[in-house]
Amino acid sequence: MEKLKKFVEHRDAILLAEIGALIHDLGKLNKLFIEQHAKENEGKIDYQHGDIIDVDSERVNKIGELAKKLRGILEKCKLLDSNLYEVIKAHHSKDEREKLPLFLKFVIASDEFDSEEDRGRSKDKQSIYKTFKSSALGYESEINLNELEGFRREIYEVLIDILNSCNISKIFEKRRELL
Repeated sequence: MEKLKKFVEHRDAILLAEIGALIHDLGKLNKLFIEQHAKENEGKIDYQHGDIIDVDSERVNKIGELAKKLRGILEKCKLLDSNLYEVIKAHHSKDEREKLPLFLKFVIASDEFDSEEDRGRSKDKQSIYKTFKSSALGYESEINLNELEGFRREIYEVLIDILNSCNISKIFEKRRELL
């Protein structure tokens, strides 16, 4: 019961960490990520999807502006002695992860488990010329690689709207609207 109280005590930080775990996956909405994991390119492309906010921030276009704005907001969202941007960056760095509180390590471990489950179920790598996505209910549709940046841009805009005040009540309200 005492351990459960700790989770309740840090529920706002846990929600922000969950959002951070989702944000770090934004880099999977990138043509390079799909190409990296395609059977034609196995091991030929070095792309780190967790660095997408930094990569997009370097660009001189709308998505670059949005990425810079999102990064600024994430740096202002405090998570105990850190901020949400640092937690997202720590996700793939074992050294940085060790510095995080235990409950945040649980969030990261949960994300990694989910990720491994997805990979473990896939029998074969897909072709870059015919790649499919699947909904939570298993409905598959072909991916148009040229649309991925637009999806990422839309998600940046939604995240900026939700996180702009770093107001947990607003986040809960927006979450309910999405569901």
